[in-house]
Amino acid sequence: TQEVAKPKRSQEELEYLESHYQLAKAKIEEGDYDGALFDAELVRTVDPRFKQIDSIVSLAKQGLIALEEAERKKKEERERLETETKIRELLAKASEAMKDDKLILAENYLNEIAQFDPENSNLYSLKLEIDAAKKEQERLQKEQAEREAKRNEFLAALAPAKSFFSQGEWY
Repeated sequence: TQEVAKPKRSQEELEYLESHYQLAKAKIEEGDYDGALFDAELVRTVDPRFKQIDSIVSLAKQGLIALEEAERKKKEERERLETETKIRELLAKASEAMKDDKLILAENYLNEIAQFDPENSNLYSLKLEIDAAKKEQERLQKEQAEREAKRNEFLAALAPAKSFFSQGEWY
């Protein structure tokens, strides 16, 4: 077997390689994976087989992947918290609208909540409350209409007597 002879490096070149190699290692320990990758690539362009430069590059790439994953999870958590806050605000507004008998407004708030979280545990119970309140409103309106109809019927029945009375022909 033939061995590939390593080219003879000048002292200056060896110092350059060693300094960037050590910088790359230090930057990995600090968590500066971009910087470590940059220094490791400088070493690899001069000597791709210098010490354990491939493992340094691999560690830096793994670190970058881990950072990206952590950032993604952090972003997802931030979005989840923002969504939960928005849902709590909408639930409070829906409850307030219910107290003020603004059922359509409350229902609109619930529809917004359903867009964020269709499986929200409060959604179903508030929907039931709104439906019950709507039925109660309809019942009250129906009773009011019936009372009004009876009153009008009574007034219509009294109308001839009233006209006689006003004409003085009531006796």
